[in-house]
Amino acid sequence: MLKSLKLLIILFFGLFILISLSIVTFSSIPIVKDTANYLASSKCIPVIENAVNYIDGNKFEQLCKTLDEEDPFTKKHAHIYST
Repeated sequence: MLKSLKLLIILFFGLFILISLSIVTFSSIPIVKDTANYLASSKCIPVIENAVNYIDGNKFEQLCKTLDEEDPFTKKHAHIYST
């Protein structure tokens, strides 16, 4: 009788903890998504402004027109893309 009561108490608290953790986990998912979206949107403008200084528009346009292995830009920068 005492063993089954201990087992019942352990199972009850284990189930309680599992349900509590599930509720906390599922209720925090939207908060984490909102935080990630906020951080990404607040940091994207400075990153884009910085990237504009390094991108050559003419070479990028040529790359977009010919995306194959024979493109001179691809051959020149193959070591960057292989890593």
